[in-house]
Amino acid sequence: MCEVAEALVQMGKEQGIEQGIKSVIETYKEFNTKKDDILLKISEKFNLDAQKAQYYMDKYWQ
Repeated sequence: MCEVAEALVQMGKEQGIEQGIKSVIETYKEFNTKKDDILLKISEKFNLDAQKAQYYMDKYWQ
């Protein structure tokens, strides 16, 4: 049972981080920040490799 609870907590953390990344992308975009600069910022702030950062940019850049 403890493993299930830990898995749920981890899943919640991951969802929260992804929501944070989405919000950061949207906010920077509203301020007309260049796409490359946003990519660098989310990489730095969320400790993402280039491939994962690009994945989120592709997902949330609208």
